[in-house]
Amino acid sequence: MDIFTGLARIGTEVIVALGGYAPFKRACDAVSGTPVVMFGGAEPVEQGVAKSLAHPGRNVTGLVYYTSPEVEAKRFQLMQEAIPRLVRASYLMPAGYLENEIIVAARHAAQSMRIDLRFAEHAAHDFAAAFAAIERYRPDAMFVSPFPATFAHRRQVVAFARRTRLPDSYSHSEMPELGGLMSYGIHTPDLGRRAAHYVDNILRGARPGDLPIERPTKFELVVNLGTATDLGLTIPRPLLLRAGRVIE
Repeated sequence: MDIFTGLARIGTEVIVALGGYAPFKRACDAVSGTPVVMFGGAEPVEQGVAKSLAHPGRNVTGLVYYTSPEVEAKRFQLMQEAIPRLVRASYLMPAGYLENEIIVAARHAAQSMRIDLRFAEHAAHDFAAAFAAIERYRPDAMFVSPFPATFAHRRQVVAFARRTRLPDSYSHSEMPELGGLMSYGIHTPDLGRRAAHYVDNILRGARPGDLPIERPTKFELVVNLGTATDLGLTIPRPLLLRAGRVIE
């Protein structure tokens, strides 16, 4: 029995589906009568689980994790502030995403900033070839994709960056917490609080299909100052003042 079907059978009043599109889609397919709140995930309209963001319909609502591709451009701007000499960069990403809008945005951002960007695609559980390609290219910095397939191996990715002494940029704050240089992306605790409001409204009688699906509105820059020191980087004070968190 699917876990979501089991939850519906025991009378669960609301299901919060975390972790991206796959669990959200499984929940929607399995429990057509139970409200489902999406906490993260890809575009629900394009994936066929909502009629529109404003009026999702069915039994679904919640929060989209991915935001506009402009966030990628912001990551490049922040890294160039930290490393004015940035002219060559690698971008670590899963294979098969080269036409994804986030990757296209990264490519355009690099072009506009005159950064020579090389993409290094990794297999599902094998980063050896991608890491080797990055080392051969000898970039000034490494950007890492926000996709779950990469994030799942975050410790391995951060360890590679530290071993090769590469300044690294991420979308998830967990990465600088593990020793990465910096991250800029969605403020996940804010999403959690907003998801709780969805659950509260539904328990008070609101129909999930009438509650608009929202995009993230709060973003956070996190800088690991200890890693910067180890890399011999002096992070400009204006950049540090914009950081939501500075890890010593």
